[in-house]
Amino acid sequence: MVLFKGHKVAFLFPSKTGSTTAAKFLMNCKDAVVFDDRHATPERAIEFEPNLSEYKVYSFLRNPAERFVSGILMFKEYKYTQQLIKVFSRNDIADYKDFIEVYYERHKDVNFAGLLFPQVRYFNSDLEVTALDFDNYESELRKATVGLGLDDFPIGWENKGAYDGKKEMAKKVVSYVKTKYAEDCELWFQKFGRRIDA
Repeated sequence: MVLFKGHKVAFLFPSKTGSTTAAKFLMNCKDAVVFDDRHATPERAIEFEPNLSEYKVYSFLRNPAERFVSGILMFKEYKYTQQLIKVFSRNDIADYKDFIEVYYERHKDVNFAGLLFPQVRYFNSDLEVTALDFDNYESELRKATVGLGLDDFPIGWENKGAYDGKKEMAKKVVSYVKTKYAEDCELWFQKFGRRIDA
């Protein structure tokens, strides 16, 4: 979380929604305060700033399937997952859930659980959180930061992987995400009028 106490503005970051890029950009403002827990849920954020309900709170919302695949691809970079992650590209998997059961159940204690937090968790809380469209990242971030003195600072993508996940959006992936992240899919539709497709 990054907040601006004088302006009563705060940003929450679900994983795989451009948090590193946004945080680096927001830190150009001398009034920015960073809560160490980068992907703090609203509940954790309120522990850090009890008056957060008085703030204008923003959070990026991303296509649930693209976000999920982006997370899986990111985990390919970790050595402890490289062998298991090969399951992702196997053609003999009957259902994408097969991959999750193998991977997540064996590694849920090593940070994969955070990736699986639904985005809806950031919007269904005691806070009123405004959704920013990940597909229009720069313009949305610019609109949300008007008045913070950031107009002259560039927004440069950080931690951007070689893949955005779109090429790997097989039907089995979309099917899995529609089930596992049904609430995220509905939220994404309610906010931006889009459905996920293979």
